[in-house]
Amino acid sequence: MNWEFSPFALVSFLAVLILVELARRVWQRHATPGIVPFASLMLAGAVWALASAIELSVISKSADIFWSQCQYLGIVWAPPLWLIFALQYTRQKTWLTGRWYLLLFVIPFVTLALVFTNQWHGLIWSSVNPSPTHVGTYVYEHGIGFSLWTIYSYTCLLAGTLTIGWAIFRFPKFYQHQAVALLLGAIVPWLANALYIWEANPFPGLELMPLSLLFTGLVYLLGVFRLQLFDLVPVARDMMIELMSDGVLVLDAQGRLVDINPAALKMLDLVSPPQGEHIENVLSNWPEGLTCIAESDEANQEVRIGSRQDYLELNLTPLHDERGSYVGKMILLRDVTERKNVEQQIKMQSIALESAASAIAILNCDGTFLWANPAYAHLTGYALDELLGETPRILKSGAHNSDYYQAMWDTLLAGKIWQGETVNRRKDGSLYTEEQTITPVLDEKGEIRYFITIKQDISERKEAEMMRDDMTQMMIHDLRNPLSSIIFSLDLMTRETEGDAERFNETETVQMLNIAQQSTNRMLDLVNSILDINRLEKGQLMLEFTQVDPVLLISDAIRNELPLGAEKGIILSCESRQPLQMMHADLGILRRVLQNLIGNAIKFTPVNGHVLVGAEYLETEEAIKIAVTDSGPGISGDVIGRLFEKFATGRIAGSGTGLGLAFCKLAVEAHGGRIWVESQPGQGSTFAFLIPVKGSGR
Repeated sequence: MNWEFSPFALVSFLAVLILVELARRVWQRHATPGIVPFASLMLAGAVWALASAIELSVISKSADIFWSQCQYLGIVWAPPLWLIFALQYTRQKTWLTGRWYLLLFVIPFVTLALVFTNQWHGLIWSSVNPSPTHVGTYVYEHGIGFSLWTIYSYTCLLAGTLTIGWAIFRFPKFYQHQAVALLLGAIVPWLANALYIWEANPFPGLELMPLSLLFTGLVYLLGVFRLQLFDLVPVARDMMIELMSDGVLVLDAQGRLVDINPAALKMLDLVSPPQGEHIENVLSNWPEGLTCIAESDEANQEVRIGSRQDYLELNLTPLHDERGSYVGKMILLRDVTERKNVEQQIKMQSIALESAASAIAILNCDGTFLWANPAYAHLTGYALDELLGETPRILKSGAHNSDYYQAMWDTLLAGKIWQGETVNRRKDGSLYTEEQTITPVLDEKGEIRYFITIKQDISERKEAEMMRDDMTQMMIHDLRNPLSSIIFSLDLMTRETEGDAERFNETETVQMLNIAQQSTNRMLDLVNSILDINRLEKGQLMLEFTQVDPVLLISDAIRNELPLGAEKGIILSCESRQPLQMMHADLGILRRVLQNLIGNAIKFTPVNGHVLVGAEYLETEEAIKIAVTDSGPGISGDVIGRLFEKFATGRIAGSGTGLGLAFCKLAVEAHGGRIWVESQPGQGSTFAFLIPVKGSGR
């Protein structure tokens, strides 16, 4: 192969280097829209320039034809790549589907095949002749295939150029400079190619491509470094408006609709864009909005949509051209229905809080008052402006110790709701008792932001309860002496009947005396239970703590209940898991608790049944667990929930005083323990309680 030096070949080689480097640099941002087709376009241009450089350097006709064919390896891809880049860069991706890509690249593939098989059909060029003016160059007479390719390529070029050209008017000024650089770099090579195709080249047979491709590379390289080409890629305003959640309408100076986005169509219940229609026709079903738009060129107000419970916020902006002349207006619609509903809900809640009978206040995370309703001011005697910035310490009465408030704060800071009764002091110094619930309000991170406190004045109720309790206790005390006298008299009468059987009808008299004794004893037990429960509730029953052996406690209780169990043939047994530690407890109180539970178990266990009393040490609780299990009928779930309440008679109505389990609960809790029941109908019941070994009761 013969070669000759050509300065244009050197220019082409330089263009190759610049285009390859440009492709490498922009590929580093390949995630940016438009980068992949642009980098591919630069590589196609590099192939084009490289083949052109070699063609300019060869002498023989066959070599010239071969390298001319090689130029098409870059030429055929440039038009579709340019169009794809333009659409991606300006975010016009509507047509960029798989089928569209396939159709776009059919002609380049066919053209490339025709180029390399041209010797058999001559559709690309029919003849190749030496240039009459320049030795070593050749003139190609093109065929119909080349003409069709030219139409296709310039169609793609024109479409891509118009796409980016239109962006010049839509993009902000900074991006307009980028678009101009892109257009300039693209148009020059194709102008040079057009001069060659239409034989307007002042040097027949010699393409101006080397210079034009070098120019393109330099322009784009300058754009990358100076204009931040592909560093800051514009988002098409059309797409932005189309995707906006707010509705946009554009009117001309005559009030005709020029543009409307999908969000506005949906808000106004319009099926299709009524461009060209007067706004009066477009909004004929929405007179409120039409009035707002017609009366002012600048407005920002909320308007209800017809009979719907929806609200739109209208923002009107006049539009002026560069000379300041009025050309129309833009209407921005924002759906504020949810906001209006929230505002209405807040308003109703505010009214409800203001008029609530309960005292309600909101405090920030450090306990400072932020808001209080009138009921709170009435309860405390402090006005709202006096409470703001203060803490609830101004209400402290001194009736509670520091442990009380520490327990309250421990609960609240753990994010839990605190409930309790507090004695506080009003502004005038008077004391009152309140029942309050304090709820911590957490943010999305789980941190406490506010506290909401709700209070009721229960001073009158507490006074009434105190009077009732005092009266009850007085009556119970007054009953004990007469009952004791009655019991004593009945005992004497019983002894007398036993000593003089002839004077009395033994059967009837003894039965009547036994019934009287049993009833009187039951009344006395009831009186004693009520007194004990009252003292436990008030903390007035002083416990005598000693070291108590659980095994001996259980054995003693079972021994006392053996006669009762023997009457029904019930087996009483004890089971303990050694070793058991000593308990710090009141022996007499615990004996009553255990005998009460065993007595209940015997009462509700059928004849020839079984009652098991078990004990074990729970290391995790540091407590002794004592459980009484029977083989009775079990307890239903609705009864279990109220078993430990006062005067709850449990499984059989009228079977007891209803105070035994209430006493057990208060007695166990006085030791710092807890009591519970586990039962299912038909499967027996287990009553269990825990007593701390170290003793934490009062």
